[in-house]
Amino acid sequence: MWILLYFLVLLLSFLVLQGVILISKKYQLFVDSSSSSKPQRFHYRPTSRAGGLGVLVGVLVGFVVFGLLSSAWVYFIVACLVIFASGFAEDMGISLSPKLRLLIQCFGASLACVVMENAWLRDLGLGFEFIYVLGVAFGVFAVVGVCNAMNIIDGFNGLSGGIAACVCVSIIVVAGQVDMLPIAVACAILLSAVLGFLVLNFPKGKIFLGDGGAYLIGFFLAMMLVLLTQEPTSIVSPWYGFCVMIYPVWEVLFSILRKKLAGKSPMQPDSKHFHMLLFKKLGNNPLTSFILICANAPFIILATFFYANTFALMLTCVVFIIAYILSYRLLIR
Repeated sequence: MWILLYFLVLLLSFLVLQGVILISKKYQLFVDSSSSSKPQRFHYRPTSRAGGLGVLVGVLVGFVVFGLLSSAWVYFIVACLVIFASGFAEDMGISLSPKLRLLIQCFGASLACVVMENAWLRDLGLGFEFIYVLGVAFGVFAVVGVCNAMNIIDGFNGLSGGIAACVCVSIIVVAGQVDMLPIAVACAILLSAVLGFLVLNFPKGKIFLGDGGAYLIGFFLAMMLVLLTQEPTSIVSPWYGFCVMIYPVWEVLFSILRKKLAGKSPMQPDSKHFHMLLFKKLGNNPLTSFILICANAPFIILATFFYANTFALMLTCVVFIIAYILSYRLLIR
């Protein structure tokens, strides 16, 4: 019965996005025009950037069908809508300054971190615990960071959706192992909605997430990881969240460091992200995404196997970072 409901979420997401594609073509809505100079635009014809609509509708219906819209989960959905709106405005052509978008995202993340139980960063696995105020502040910072991390890797056919799907599967497995069923169900709902999007996004790239969709997925995954690792009785290491999301998170951190060393603002977009450099070498959008997902899959699998082993997770992160930096140096040359 549950499998059928998940399939219905997938189908709903797919059908909504089919409608979005038709409307976008007819009325030129949510379209990233061919004349756009954005460095993250790697499609060659006007393409709808409202893929997040299908994911959002799928998630909302899924939460209603599975009875998750109760108590604090209602506030989680409200926070999802706030986060989604901060990016969807841009997808509709309403330009918001980076600072305003960050403020909106911080508000949405704060709502979830404050209202939901154990939704703040109490423990980082470093031998000490934050007091509540610092834990909430650091939690908001981390969640907003993941939102923007997912947005950075959007724009390639299947990359953001593929990474999100892999992380969802990992969280479902780990949450099932530690008997945290609501988190497993929530991530299965998101996975179903994302798969409905991926059918249209990979390999043809008929639609992509856009800012709203990328922020939504990043927020959703970040909050699930916080809830999974910060429950006082949970055996899941806080480093599991960092390890399973290591690729998009390290992409952001490395990008900030790289721009700072070059004397540029971290807010300033450029075309020197890892996936962009790889694309320039390959000249193939779907192949770039496929290679990156395959390269990241072993690290996600290791995070899933060693979810309770902080040392193993730390070591996995270190290996990834070294491999990333060495590969980046080869590509930049």
